[in-house]
Amino acid sequence: MLIGGVLLAGCGSAGRDDFACQGLGGNTVSGTVRYQKKLYDQNGFTGKSIFLPARFATVQVFGPKQSELATATTDGQGRYCAIYVKTGEPTENRVSVVARTNVPTLNIQVGFFFGVQLPDESVVFRFTQYAFSKPFQEIAGESAYTVDLELGAGRPGSGSSPGGVLNIMDTLVTGSDFFRTVRGEVPPLVTAVWQDEIGGTFFIPEEQCVEAGTGVSGDCIFVRGDGDLIFGESFGDRDEYDDDIILHEYGHFIGHNFSADTSPGGTHFLNDHTQDIRLSWSEGWATFFSSCVYDSLILSAISLNSIASSSISSPVRMARRC
Repeated sequence: MLIGGVLLAGCGSAGRDDFACQGLGGNTVSGTVRYQKKLYDQNGFTGKSIFLPARFATVQVFGPKQSELATATTDGQGRYCAIYVKTGEPTENRVSVVARTNVPTLNIQVGFFFGVQLPDESVVFRFTQYAFSKPFQEIAGESAYTVDLELGAGRPGSGSSPGGVLNIMDTLVTGSDFFRTVRGEVPPLVTAVWQDEIGGTFFIPEEQCVEAGTGVSGDCIFVRGDGDLIFGESFGDRDEYDDDIILHEYGHFIGHNFSADTSPGGTHFLNDHTQDIRLSWSEGWATFFSSCVYDSLILSAISLNSIASSSISSPVRMARRC
């Protein structure tokens, strides 16, 4: 029998301290999920970090033999409450946080591709959402358990907990919430792909993501940024904590889905002044969107309508000052 949920003493009370987890006759597992956030300013990363809540992430509770006991969702403070009915002797279970939003107004997932070799020696790629687990042991006579998860700032495959996964998801949550608040529409699914690869961070629409054999439905944002893909150089600066870059790509996603962005895409640089004007406008829009989300003092006073292009079907005023 599967019972799962998040219980709050007050609905929508993410900013209050009245979170309660009550079993209603079942066992409960509750706790907080947090990730390490690298801080940066106009001069780059400061070397400092803080731990922030993993908002609206999916939490699963598994028993022996990968049996799913419950599913829950973290709230705005990263808290969760999962309820399950347990019979039999105490067992060792585990709590797993999955990099996928689990609320109707957010459609975001973060994962990676892995290659599978077929009998004919060809390779196909499959997408898997990131998930991080922590075990807990049931005790006879006990029905309430607390399991907190903290993810440090590691890299994929580094052996540490890559908190950058949850930073990518949380940044996209911020961008999605901003657009929904202003426009009143819920953006469709976006898939962020984070792997230990060099190359630029970029957005590609669903048809191209599908053509690549990824098995992903929906548009994709590839978060890389560690070096030059052409020359194979590594600069040691990945983009999983570069919120502005992530939101820039999400701006492309918004333009693709809610406007008439006809940019041809392709490689481009800040000092390149010979690009197709459609690409130039699209890049300007994406950076503008990113700045609006965080209310940049530089761009927040510009009206979107004043820079509207004829290639845009219905210019959207993103915010009072944007």
